Amino acid sequence: MSVYSHRISQNITGLALLRKYCFKLIFLIVVPFAISGQESATTPELARLHSRVNGFLNSGNIDSLQLYASQGKRLAMLENNQKELAYHNYILGASLQTKAPEIAMLYLDTALAISKQISYGPGQMLVYDVRGNMLRKSGFYDSALFYSEQSRAILNRLPDSKRKNTALCASYSTAGLIYLSKGDYPKALEYLNQAHALALQEDFTARLHYYKENIAGIYMQLKRYDEAATYLDEVLTYAYGIGNTSLQATSLLTLGQIAAQHSQYLVSLGYYHQALDLSGKNKGIERFDIVFEIARLQSRHDELDSARYYLDLARSLTPWENHKFRGDLLTLSAENYLASGQHSLALKDARKALSLASVDESLQKQSLILKLMSDIFFASGVPLKGHLYYLQYDQIKDSLYSLQNLNKLSELELEFETALKNEQIDNLGKLAASQEAELSRKNGLIALSLLVFLLLIVLVYFIYRQRAIKAKSNELMARQRLANAQMNPHFLFNSLSAIQELVLENKDVIQTSDFLAKFSKLTRQMLNYTDSESIYLSQEIEFLTNYLDLQKLRFGDKFSYEIYGTSDLEVDDFFVPPLITQPFAENALEHGFHKSGGPNKLMIRILKNKNGVSIEIEDNGIGIDSTLKLHNKEHESKAITLTQGRLRFWQRKTGKLARLDILDLSKLDPSTSGTRVTLNLPNI
Repeated sequence: MSVYSHRISQNITGLALLRKYCFKLIFLIVVPFAISGQESATTPELARLHSRVNGFLNSGNIDSLQLYASQGKRLAMLENNQKELAYHNYILGASLQTKAPEIAMLYLDTALAISKQISYGPGQMLVYDVRGNMLRKSGFYDSALFYSEQSRAILNRLPDSKRKNTALCASYSTAGLIYLSKGDYPKALEYLNQAHALALQEDFTARLHYYKENIAGIYMQLKRYDEAATYLDEVLTYAYGIGNTSLQATSLLTLGQIAAQHSQYLVSLGYYHQALDLSGKNKGIERFDIVFEIARLQSRHDELDSARYYLDLARSLTPWENHKFRGDLLTLSAENYLASGQHSLALKDARKALSLASVDESLQKQSLILKLMSDIFFASGVPLKGHLYYLQYDQIKDSLYSLQNLNKLSELELEFETALKNEQIDNLGKLAASQEAELSRKNGLIALSLLVFLLLIVLVYFIYRQRAIKAKSNELMARQRLANAQMNPHFLFNSLSAIQELVLENKDVIQTSDFLAKFSKLTRQMLNYTDSESIYLSQEIEFLTNYLDLQKLRFGDKFSYEIYGTSDLEVDDFFVPPLITQPFAENALEHGFHKSGGPNKLMIRILKNKNGVSIEIEDNGIGIDSTLKLHNKEHESKAITLTQGRLRFWQRKTGKLARLDILDLSKLDPSTSGTRVTLNLPNI
């Protein structure tokens, strides 16, 4: 990949992050004062419809929300209830702002006209807030700020209440997102921190975590990745706890972007695919953002064919009216074609991207695309056109530089005037106070500051210590659950019964002694290994062999097994989580071979890969899909759930992607049956 291509990708990173926040918080931003309209409902039926609308505001069920809002609007017209009529028009406009912005504006204009006519301040405030949000999405940031400030001005005149604070949270958040879109990250952080502080004060738990995610996005733009990751870990824990797949997906998407910035390709790709899986379960998640990030990541790592697949998929998922995203998509596509030597296709997409950037009036985008087109012409052997496009790029770059200098000069002048006024105020204050009183005040402030500083240090220490203790406790609990779940008590009982039967029936004494020794060794290994963080691969194989030999004692010739690959690698050079394979071997014997007609065979393959080893556990039983149907189970088994938790620990320990894949073999070949479990384990 060329240096210029890498620079284009870095610019698109910020744009992709901004897009993510443009679509995810529609109702969290526009709902703040919805309940206030309920006071105007004059009949029980109108009050019921108002309540139903409020109930669907943050549910993501847009169809039901619009249905009840339409009913409420018709009833308000019949009863001539102007406040309710304004309110339901506002709800219809807010719900359509992304899908049909032109129709949304008609509803919002109606709501605003009614609110002004009856001097209904909350109604005007809500419409201004939605208009600001829509203008932000369209790229008109200064106009968006104007409406946001108008909305907040009305809001600040209302009496203090919990509902007012709810609306203020949303207003601060809207302003923060507008400044984020403008690229003014300090100002965006200032407003989002105000929203976060107010949500914390009022215990608005859901909003609090959305604001944390937005703040994490700003920290990422400022390249403060550790702070961003800390916030995202808290958000992800909360999202998993309440089952919010949308919040999980957007958090995983940002974590993937952070991993990409640290050049952790596989970890980043793993986060993106987790987000993509979640997007399939939640229709409210914008899938094209995730697919675009996968394409961008693979382009940066020269996986051009795979990147092209995801680029085409993102193009098919992108709404036609979203010209900003289509422009970014075309720019990355042109970059991909250039890298693969397809110059005519690269030029075609670059020209389309330049046309969209001209509509958007974005000089920054235009300059980047002109430079890309210059590179395409030079690569195509047309240096004259390449030089002409480079001159246009250079001209726009100089214009941008001049604008930046003018803005900086204005900021410096304002800063100087503010500093001068502050100095004059300070001088007047010093003249009005005696030196002794000033000295006493300063000493008091210093003492208070030191005390506060010491208290903060103590508080931070205790918080850190509490988290460390909690993390250790969780790890110990996980190990205990693992130890309890590893060996099936029924298996131990049945094995002892089988050994007892050998003794009573006077079977081969040497064989009986051998199995007693294997059983004793297996039990000792289980007790020793479950207390270890990792063991050698050779120890894992030895434990699994002893386990399967004892199972053969129990089942006789009902199954056979083979272990492949141990001769092709040094098994003492690899570490794995202890007893990671036993639960899947047990599932094959207990469930996979249940009601299986043919000769049952279990195959364990051990293969070396780039980061460590892959262990495949394959049986020719009835298959996992048939097993789930047979037992009427739609959820994962306990062994799968525990193993996935252990793999997350292993992934954090190694810093590399650990993965569990389960495949019903009938999906590969309908004439076969069985299950293949693949464990991809990076080495320490």
